Amino acid sequence: KSGRNCVRIVNNVANDARFIQTIEVEPDALYRLSAYIKASGVPEDGVGASFGVMDMQGSLLDIDETFGKWQKFEFYGRTGKDQTQMTVALRLGGYGNVTTGSAWFDEVRVEPVGELPEGVVPVSLESDYREPGEGEDTKTQQQLIEKPQAYASLILVSLLYLLFYYALVHRFFKKPAPLQPEQGLKKSNLTYSFIIALTAALLIRLLLAALSEGFPTDIACFRGWADHLARTGPWNFYDGSIFADYPPGYMYVLLALGWIRDIFGIAADSALFTLIIKLPSIFADIALAYFVYALVSRRAGTRLAFALSMLVAFNPASVLVTSLWGQIDAILALLLVLCAHSLYEKKHLKACLIYAAVLLIKPQALLFGPVILFAFVYDWMKAHDRKSELKKMARGVGAAVLLFVAAIVPFWGGQGPLWIFDRYLSTATSYAYASVNAFNLFGLLGANWAADSGTFLLFSYKVWGFFLIGCVVVASAVFFFKKPDRKKLYIVAAFVFAGVFTLAHNMHERYLFPAIPLLVMAYIELRDKRVLACAAGFTVTLLFNAGTVLSLGNIPADDIVLRLASGVQVLLFAYFAWVCYDVCVRGRTSAFKTAEEEAPASAREKIASVRAQKLGWKRKDTLLAGGLTLVYAVIALVNLGTTAVPQTYWRAQQDGAAAEIRFDGVQDVASMRYYGGIADGSATVELVDDAGDGVASATLDQVESSMYTWVTLDISGEASGAVIRADTPEIWLLETAFFDANGDMLPVKGAASLPGESPFGPGSAPSHLTDEQDRIPKLPTHMDEMYFDEIYHARTAYEHLNGMEFYETTHPPLGKLFIAAGVGMFGMNPFGWRIVGTVFGILMVPIMYVFGKRLFGRTRYAFIAAFLLAFDCMHFVQTRIATIDVYGVFFIILMFYEMYRYHTASFYDQTLRSTLKPLLFCGIFFGLGVASKWIGLYSGAGLAFLFFLTLYNRLREKRLAEAALEAGADDPDGYLKRVLHAFGPAAIRTLIAAAAFFIVIPLAIYVASYVPILLAREGNYTLGSLWEFQTFMFNYHSFLTATHPFSSQWWSWPFNVRPIWYYAGSGLPAGKAASIAAFGNVAVWWGGLISSVWLMVTSAKRRIGADPGKLVVLVALASGFLPWVLVTRATFIYHYFACVPFIILAAVYLIRYLEKRFPRFKYAVLGYLILVAAVFAFFYPAMSGMTVPAWYAHLQELLPSWGFYLQ
Repeated sequence: KSGRNCVRIVNNVANDARFIQTIEVEPDALYRLSAYIKASGVPEDGVGASFGVMDMQGSLLDIDETFGKWQKFEFYGRTGKDQTQMTVALRLGGYGNVTTGSAWFDEVRVEPVGELPEGVVPVSLESDYREPGEGEDTKTQQQLIEKPQAYASLILVSLLYLLFYYALVHRFFKKPAPLQPEQGLKKSNLTYSFIIALTAALLIRLLLAALSEGFPTDIACFRGWADHLARTGPWNFYDGSIFADYPPGYMYVLLALGWIRDIFGIAADSALFTLIIKLPSIFADIALAYFVYALVSRRAGTRLAFALSMLVAFNPASVLVTSLWGQIDAILALLLVLCAHSLYEKKHLKACLIYAAVLLIKPQALLFGPVILFAFVYDWMKAHDRKSELKKMARGVGAAVLLFVAAIVPFWGGQGPLWIFDRYLSTATSYAYASVNAFNLFGLLGANWAADSGTFLLFSYKVWGFFLIGCVVVASAVFFFKKPDRKKLYIVAAFVFAGVFTLAHNMHERYLFPAIPLLVMAYIELRDKRVLACAAGFTVTLLFNAGTVLSLGNIPADDIVLRLASGVQVLLFAYFAWVCYDVCVRGRTSAFKTAEEEAPASAREKIASVRAQKLGWKRKDTLLAGGLTLVYAVIALVNLGTTAVPQTYWRAQQDGAAAEIRFDGVQDVASMRYYGGIADGSATVELVDDAGDGVASATLDQVESSMYTWVTLDISGEASGAVIRADTPEIWLLETAFFDANGDMLPVKGAASLPGESPFGPGSAPSHLTDEQDRIPKLPTHMDEMYFDEIYHARTAYEHLNGMEFYETTHPPLGKLFIAAGVGMFGMNPFGWRIVGTVFGILMVPIMYVFGKRLFGRTRYAFIAAFLLAFDCMHFVQTRIATIDVYGVFFIILMFYEMYRYHTASFYDQTLRSTLKPLLFCGIFFGLGVASKWIGLYSGAGLAFLFFLTLYNRLREKRLAEAALEAGADDPDGYLKRVLHAFGPAAIRTLIAAAAFFIVIPLAIYVASYVPILLAREGNYTLGSLWEFQTFMFNYHSFLTATHPFSSQWWSWPFNVRPIWYYAGSGLPAGKAASIAAFGNVAVWWGGLISSVWLMVTSAKRRIGADPGKLVVLVALASGFLPWVLVTRATFIYHYFACVPFIILAAVYLIRYLEKRFPRFKYAVLGYLILVAAVFAFFYPAMSGMTVPAWYAHLQELLPSWGFYLQ
């Protein structure tokens, strides 16, 4: 310990630095870990020097300052049953808490021991840590096994709980029964059932607690704290010698548990003591269920009491957190419910004392502070004697302060007078991350475990977090004081906890817990079925969140389940916020209704109220749709591309192959230009004189990114010819040309093989190097060559057409086969590889017209929908480039059109066969869409939702008919009876047909799209290759990490923030510019964004599905957009293309609404259409590659982020 042979860590800036070493250990063995440590300059509020095992807090060390002296620290631990390695760390800083200062370490030892010293509690030495780069394959394989198992279990439990919830609702809430208040727990049948069920709930918790080791870190802390308190008492507990981030309140419970362990001689690391550690939370959970039953049975009878208490007693999220995890959130929830209930009963003293107790146990109780303030202000405002009321409140606050002080004094340890506040602040800031495994807004944004100092939209996550917390508190105040009512206490409290969890930073996975029992209590007061549904929804999201962390540990920020579940949580909270607004501000509640209450006066009219409109096609529709399509076709086809590009080629397939080009006399060469095919190799180009001697040479590097483009090679000299010699086995040239210094093409006599050269393959000849000189453009543009991803898709189309081994494997082949059809008809030229996609784009216009006509039933709105699509910039650009997005979007429009037809059809009103017809077409278009691009799968999720919703609607209508008949409704023609008996057989046949339409047929189409590949003469593909292609595609898109300067994030697409640049003209005269970029028509997209938000809001105000057209549009929009929220690789604005048709339909919905509301608005609509066309015309050069003056080019860069001109 002289300091000469030690290690030292210096953190000049805040950091978590460490030395680590992995050592071999024996499984299920005891070890003593010891070291001498010296620390200096470490802030007291941070995690200091420590010595222990990576990724655990088992060492319980936190050393801030040793005043220049070495101190010895040691602890004992036990390895896991299957553990063979352990990574030991010497550390300054900690998990979730960076720090500054210096730390020295010496005489570090890890030694096996036979037995523990008396009274010593071993910590768990298990850890999932692996050194970077090591064991990744094994870890990945293990996760591939564990993840599906964990998720399958969570999904199964969630489904069982939702089924349980559904059964309780229909058994106890929707069946008529007298709910007469009863006093106490009378020995009724339901009371006995409650006792049996509660006992079962307790036994389930105890069994699971005994079988589970709990969350290692938390259980290790609880056991260690209990033992330390039992041995040394509370006085010096917070002196920094051990890690302790909980306030003193729960330490009294752990002290008692430590005494119990000592009295009965229970081993500290035994399963029995782990069970004892979990018991307080388990009993709190059961007590909460009993409290709900006792309260409700007095006020509303045992029937409702039983149902609500069962939702608490068998809540799977609660069981997981208490019994499996071993955390104490149930105690926090119980005390918060008791506190809220005391406030409800105006028992201020009791409420304040309970709040002081809960604040001593968990810092999260601070979130309940605004609720207490609201209740106090409300009671003061309502009091007849405000002065007396204020005194009562002051007595309650004073008593709470006395209890708080009395509870912390035994833990003081001679520290500063504000030590407890430092402890709370240290705990609150100990995890300085945007999200700590919480499935919330920041998890959705990909900021899980991102430092809260990181930025998003100009501000740090911390700033956004505090801002959103403020918004939640302000909203909760509005909810409570707008039409103030004591009954709102529970729902407002739940809103605060759910809102802070969903929107704030530093949130952990379990912080949503208190909101669930508070929502159950809110239902007792408000009787709003939506409140109970939110409780069930939050149960599922909490279950998934906590269950995922417990099963799999820390979650990567890009984990798709985290992103998906976070999105669900955000959407669920948004719905809950709307419910709070509806209940608290608008004063509306939605109670459960019995079947009799739900039956309308005329069930027949209700059942048939939402049915398909007839298309009502007229001659003027043909003229308008045809005329608009013709206009757009002309615009789309003009300057699409030329057919006059070289077709013949010279293909050298072995190194050393050479061809000689002879000039017409001696020429002064300044450069060479060539047009290459599909090859990736190099050649030497040598200028030669009449004697064949070299004059100058250059290397021709043919790369895949330059195929079917004109490339200039710098080579100069006076020569009478040139020799091209392949340096690698593959060179593919379709034409070459040489130019002088003025840019004029030099005349050539022809090209031939050098003497002694071997013959070339079929179709290849050296003479082809100069046989199409008339097809060489003076200034190459996009009209003459490939640009952007055409080098992948059009190239692969050519390979399909010629039976070659195909290149592009990251997408299914059907889109490339469509491109191949154009190449087959018009040749391998820009017009040939672009024409089919352009035709599909042209056909989208009349399809959109028909869709609009079907939705709105009026020619006017059908024309507006088609017009907006025809003059959208993204539609124009994406359908004129030879990529595959156009085909996917084309079939997405068609599949949702057919699903709308099915959704508004009913086998009650027409034949089953006629209802299945649109479903068949929907399945075919779905298969074609997926075989074109996997974005069709995203839409498939929306189709599935609409399909099952349609069947559910038929089920509801059947129940409606049943209720109407039971209520004695008239049914003169037997319609209601037919509905009653038709559902079962028709539903079964529909499900069978749907399995064929959406599984068998799409799978057949998908497999058939690979037939040209399987039959190709090159590649030697087999049926087994089919599966390999799919796994490659999935892995490519899942793990792609490439970046792109024109990539953009999903949230920016609706705002048109970042266009993607495809092409820039080169060699243009000074002051000129040309470009092609993909972006939306701002008049269409910004209007569509506003319309989409309006459509969502107005639809939320009404019953979901009340307007089937709006529902289909919203589902199509959601299924096309929301999946990209989960994608972590580079994404681009063209990924929003699939949403464009549906934001347009949303815009038409808003136009229709405004025209109905304001008849003169139709004149504004005309102006809007003129604006859309004007914007399209203004940006036409940036979409088409037209050469324009540079000043005009830059004028089109509407926003600073629109940088798609290089000059």
